[in-house]
Amino acid sequence: MKIADLRKLTKPQLEKQLKEAELELMKLKAKKALRTIEKPAHVRNTRRLIARIRTLLEEKAERAAARKAAATRKACKKTQRRTVKAVKQVKKTKKVTKRKLKTRQSAIRRAVTSKANKKSATRRSKKPAKPAKVRHPAKPAKPVSKPAKPVSKPAKPKKAGKAYKKAPAKKK
Repeated sequence: MKIADLRKLTKPQLEKQLKEAELELMKLKAKKALRTIEKPAHVRNTRRLIARIRTLLEEKAERAAARKAAATRKACKKTQRRTVKAVKQVKKTKKVTKRKLKTRQSAIRRAVTSKANKKSATRRSKKPAKPAKVRHPAKPAKPVSKPAKPVSKPAKPKKAGKAYKKAPAKKK
C-alpha cells in the first residue's frame, strides 16, 4: 500500500492495518524457516509497510501533541498579557493617587506656612541684615627643603651568572 493511501486512513484503521501486516510477516517468517516461501521479496515489502504505518502513527501523535502545546502556549500568553495589563493598571492608579496625595499635602503645607508667616510677621519686627564677613586671602606656604640623601656604599660587582657564560663552540 502506498503512503498517500495510508495517510487518508484514520488512526484506528491504521492500527488495524498494522496488526494485519505483523500477522502476515509472522506467517512469512514461518514459511521462510520451513523453506516453503514462494516470494522472498514479499517479506521485505511487508516490513516496509509496517515501517510506513508506524511512521504515520508517530507523525499523527506528534501533530496532536504540537497542537495541544500550541494551545497551552497561547493560553499562557493570554493570561500573561492579562496579568501584565492588570499590573500596569494598578501602577497607574498608584501614581495617580500618589500625585493627588502630593498635591493635597502641598496645598495643606502652603496653607499652614502662610498662616504661620502671617503670625510671625505681626509678632516680630524685621531685624537688619548682618554684613557679610570679609575673607582674607590665604598666605602662601613656605617651601619645605628636602633633607640631604645619606651617602650610600659603593655597589658590589655582580657575579657571572648563566647569562654571562660563554656559548659552547659550534661543531663544523
